[in-house]
Amino acid sequence: MACVGGYVASRYLSYNVSLDYKVLPGMISGMYQLKTRWNKKLWGFVDDWDDIVQRNLNRVCFRFIDNDDSISYTYKEVDEVSNQVANAFKADGLNYGECVALLMENKPEFIFTWLGIAKAGGITAFINTNQSGKTLLHSFVTCKAQ
Repeated sequence: MACVGGYVASRYLSYNVSLDYKVLPGMISGMYQLKTRWNKKLWGFVDDWDDIVQRNLNRVCFRFIDNDDSISYTYKEVDEVSNQVANAFKADGLNYGECVALLMENKPEFIFTWLGIAKAGGITAFINTNQSGKTLLHSFVTCKAQ
């Protein structure tokens, strides 16, 4: 029985080690990129957004399904609308690193607004739409939204 277990373990390890060698270059590259970004101190999704948009310009970024209705948004569309949101927040005086509380239902505008706030340099605090009373007040106070 031990012999069978040893054989199975050696086949398993042999197969997985070969997979590791195939994946290793990508892992090293990813770790280097992560280290570079980490050294910037502040890094977020928006730092990579422009590259993602350019690579996927006319591809579907997300699809919103509400009951029987379905609408798709391309990366280009999401980028354009979120830029409008970012410009509106900047014009309204949002400073880099300030927190904005976002209380919205699950709609496409939620994505546009979140991404726009991030592009403007803000930090988004997502507030649950089911909250009310003291819980809702606590969420606003805790996030220190401007």
